[in-house]
Amino acid sequence: MEENKNILILGAGNWGTTFARLLADKDIESTLWFRDSTHFKETENTRINSKYLPGIELSPAIHLTDSLDCLTDSKLVVLAIPANTIREVLTRNQAILPKSAIYLSLAKGLELKSGKRISEVMQEVLPDESKIACLSGPNIAHEIAERKPATSVIVAHCPKVSSYLQNLVSCAYFRAYTNTDMAGVEISGALKNVIAIAAGICQELKLGDNSLAALITRGIAEIARYGMAFGANPLTFMGMAGVGDLSVTCMSGLSRNNRLGHLLARGVTLENAIKQTKMVVEGVSTCEIVTQTARKLGIYMPICFAVHSILFEGIAVPSAIASLMQNHLREEMDRSL
Repeated sequence: MEENKNILILGAGNWGTTFARLLADKDIESTLWFRDSTHFKETENTRINSKYLPGIELSPAIHLTDSLDCLTDSKLVVLAIPANTIREVLTRNQAILPKSAIYLSLAKGLELKSGKRISEVMQEVLPDESKIACLSGPNIAHEIAERKPATSVIVAHCPKVSSYLQNLVSCAYFRAYTNTDMAGVEISGALKNVIAIAAGICQELKLGDNSLAALITRGIAEIARYGMAFGANPLTFMGMAGVGDLSVTCMSGLSRNNRLGHLLARGVTLENAIKQTKMVVEGVSTCEIVTQTARKLGIYMPICFAVHSILFEGIAVPSAIASLMQNHLREEMDRSL
C-alpha cells in the first residue's frame, strides 16, 4: 500500500473540508478541490471556508485548488461531491484519472437516473473495482470539524484497501470500523435521508418523542427491507451505517434533510425549502428513485411513500401523516416485501 501522500479531495463542501481537516490533524497533507472558482478564491484569501464551515481556520497542510491538474498523480481520490454529480465528474476527467489510485466516496445517495449505488456508478467508470471504497456512518460534519468524538464505517471490496483507509482516517476523535457489505452500507446512507425529512416534519409539528422513536424504528425496518431486496446483510442495518446514521440524521438540527422537513411542515414549497437549505439535499432525489423502484418491485415502504406524496404529489402534510397512522395493520416482524 502506498504511503499517505498525494491525496485529492474532490468537493469543498462541509464534509470534504472536514475530511481534509481530519487528515491535517494527523499531519497528513491533502489537496481540496473547489468546483467554483469564486468560492476557491474567497477561501484561499481567508483560509476559512465560510460558506460551508464558518469559523474554522484551515491548516497549512490543506492545499486549495480549483484545477484538476493534480488528479493524475493522486494516490487517493476522495469523492466529497453530491451523488448525482459523481458520474459526470469522473467521466469528464476519465482521461486523467490515475489507474492505480484508491477512490473513496463520502457521498450518501443513489443516482437518480439509474437508481444505482455510488460504488456501482464508480465501477462503471473506474478501471479497478478492488480500489473502490465508501465511508458512511453518523457523521455530522460540523461536529467532526470541532473535533467531537464520532465513528464511521469503511466498506471496500478489498480488505487491504479498507484496512489502509481505516488506519488513515482514525484518530483521537474519529474511529473507523470496517465492513464488507457494500450494498447494505450504501443503501443505509442513502435511504436514511428520506426518513430524516419525515423526522423534521414530526419535530416541527411537535408530534412528540413517541412519534420520533416510532419513525426511526419503522424507518430502519423500511431501509432493511429495501436493502435485503438487493442482497444486503440484515445485520448491517443494526450497525453504524444503519441505525447509527439514521438516528443522528433524524435527531440533529444540523442535518440538511431534517431541516428540509421542518421547512416543509411550515408550509414552505419544496423549491423554496431547497433554496433555504443552501446545500444539496440528497433525500429528495433519493426519495424519488427509491419510490419508483420500490413500487416496481413491490417493496412495502409506507414512510418513503408518504414523504414522496408530500414532495412530489401535492399531498398535504396532515393527510400524509393520517395515511401512515391509518394504514392496514401488520405483524411487526413481517419481513415480506
